[in-house]
Amino acid sequence: MDYIYLAKLNKTHGVRGEFKAYCLTDFPKERLKKGRSYFFFNEKTQESSSFTLHSWRDASPFLILKFDAIDTIEQAEQYLGLFLAIPKEDATLPDNHYFISDLIGCKAYSDEGAELGEVIDVFSYSPINNLRIRKEGRKDIQVPFLDEFVKEVDIASKKVVVHLIEGML
Repeated sequence: MDYIYLAKLNKTHGVRGEFKAYCLTDFPKERLKKGRSYFFFNEKTQESSSFTLHSWRDASPFLILKFDAIDTIEQAEQYLGLFLAIPKEDATLPDNHYFISDLIGCKAYSDEGAELGEVIDVFSYSPINNLRIRKEGRKDIQVPFLDEFVKEVDIASKKVVVHLIEGML
C-alpha cells in the first residue's frame, strides 16, 4: 500500500499521550478528522499500526495530536520517529497540486524542448516550493514551482516542462 505522510511524530507533548508532530501536509484541516483511523508507519520496517484520532490542534509548523488508546507518555514514546499516514488513494488534491512523490522521477524539459534532467527533490526555503533537477555532469537546476516557470506537469507521462531564465542554469 502506498501512503501519504501527514506528519512525523517527533516528541511527546505533556503526560497524557499526546504527540508534537512536524506537519508534512499543506492541507491539515482537510486531512485530519476526529474519529478517523490513521496509520503510524515505520519506513525502516515497512510496518504500520492503526489508531483513531481523538483530537488535534495546529501549532505551526507542528501539530498536537491525541489518539484513542494512547493515554500515557510511555505509550506514546514507543511511536516516536514514525510517520502519521493515510493510504494514497484516500488523499485527494485540488487542481494543479501534486504529491511530491509523483513529481520525483519526472523527466524535466525546457519549454524549448531540451532535456534538462530528472526531478530529484521538491523543497522549500520560503513559501514557494522548488524543483531540484539533476543531470549527470551538470550542477543541479532549481526552479520555483510557480506558473511563471512550471509550464506543464504530466504525472502519467512522468514529464515536467519548465521555463528557464538567465541564471538558472
